[in-house]
Amino acid sequence: MHYLLGSPDGVLKRMIGFNGKFPGPTLRCTKGKWMVVRVTNAIDDNHEPTSIHWHGIEQNLSPFYYGPYSITQYPIIRCTSIICSFQLFQSGTYW
Repeated sequence: MHYLLGSPDGVLKRMIGFNGKFPGPTLRCTKGKWMVVRVTNAIDDNHEPTSIHWHGIEQNLSPFYYGPYSITQYPIIRCTSIICSFQLFQSGTYW
């Protein structure tokens, strides 16, 4: 994650991107398999911590990879990474 300039709503602004892009990369997985993703905080704004939110993906056995930092997960500190590993229990397309 890091800042980049973009205009998803038609107005140019600073926004967070993934791998230098917005939207982020497509992740293709199969129901029942495990998803393993490394998330690195490269946000260059006063050492701002961050977290990851897997919009719509059930986190029955891994709530610690879901939601706001300091509530459901530890913050991802600037220049550090976490490995998110969880089993996919549903099928579909999510964003």
